[in-house]
Amino acid sequence: MKKLLFIDDEPDLRNIFRMFVSSIEGVTFLEAEDGKIGLEIANRELPDLIIIDYKMPFVSGIDVIKQLKKSLKTAHIPTIMYTGYASEIDANELDKIGCNELLSKPVLPEVWKDIIIKYIFK
Repeated sequence: MKKLLFIDDEPDLRNIFRMFVSSIEGVTFLEAEDGKIGLEIANRELPDLIIIDYKMPFVSGIDVIKQLKKSLKTAHIPTIMYTGYASEIDANELDKIGCNELLSKPVLPEVWKDIIIKYIFK
């Protein structure tokens, strides 16, 4: 079973994404309500893909990715950042820290499914 970690401080988005991922065979859904907990889960579970919101309490999405990519244990895990603030983000910075893709909210279910298949079932 492949593992997907979804890190977002919005409970409604986590619930919607949990229901969506449950329709994809072979994927286990892991979730975290902030970047700090997300890092703990990532280090413990070693998911196959991490999807991260940009703005969160405690640890931002960018800082989560930086910490993941610094660790030999988690550096290989693909990371996707999504946000409603895409215009505030420097795509070059994301590329430098090792973020695989940036998506702007709202993201259509078909796009999410394509992303999950692309990175988890490559």
